[in-house]
Amino acid sequence: MRSPVLFLLSIMISTMKKFTYLLVLVMLVASSCSTVKPGQAKKTTSTPPGQAKKTGNPPPGQMKKATGSKSAAPYAPGQQKKTSSAKKKS
Repeated sequence: MRSPVLFLLSIMISTMKKFTYLLVLVMLVASSCSTVKPGQAKKTTSTPPGQAKKTGNPPPGQMKKATGSKSAAPYAPGQQKKTSSAKKKS
């Protein structure tokens, strides 16, 4: 005949296994839930793989390559000299 201690121990182990399976299932369901409310879009900070950034002007180095120029200075905004429309009085 089995002792009552072993019987209770076997019941506790089977109960703990069921609890563990239930806990894993709840965690799996909770982690798959979305946190974005309906009508709101997710904010993405990076572009998806395979898509290039869409900017207005390419960098000066890329323009230099495209035009075959020896210097990128003409295409860099900080390197262009300001022209004044009014001549200085002497």
